[in-house]
Amino acid sequence: MEDLLIGHLAFPPALAALVADLIIVALAIIVAAIAHRLIHALLVRIAARTRNGADDLIVARVREPARWMFLLVALGMVQPALHLPDWAVRLWIQLTGFAIPGLIGWLAIALVRATSDILTTRHDLTAEDNLEARRRQTRLVILVRIAVFLILFLTICMMLLSIPGVRNVGVTLIASAGLAGLAVGAAFVAG
Repeated sequence: MEDLLIGHLAFPPALAALVADLIIVALAIIVAAIAHRLIHALLVRIAARTRNGADDLIVARVREPARWMFLLVALGMVQPALHLPDWAVRLWIQLTGFAIPGLIGWLAIALVRATSDILTTRHDLTAEDNLEARRRQTRLVILVRIAVFLILFLTICMMLLSIPGVRNVGVTLIASAGLAGLAVGAAFVAG
């Protein structure tokens, strides 16, 4: 592509490399968007054929995180073909060190909330004697909040692991989260 830009269109080599990189990035974004749309449409169609709405809720909740994951994967696949200086490659590695755990955390939270939506639909809060349904709903809300907090905490720890100077803090936080998880688990078993 660069030869075409340099030879036929008389672009200077640096500008030809920049234009080629922009075209590659644009094509990667377009391919990621098309792939996401096709796969999401297929999943919606498959979910619509089932009797319960659980899979519909899951597909709806994971749509946005999946879109950004497709984009990140596409950009990651074309990154080696780009003419990036060393500092830009290091920056790319640092940014993906933040983006990958962030997207995984977002997807995990989306799945927790989809599960919450599914379980919420099973409780009839409109019944006259809905005490048990309200109890279950309250427990579910508390568990979802705890799960979201833990996912966010672990996501931040994983992001910290991508920073070389802060890596020890991330490891320490993950270890303390493991100990706190053991304590909470022991408290649940004892109670």
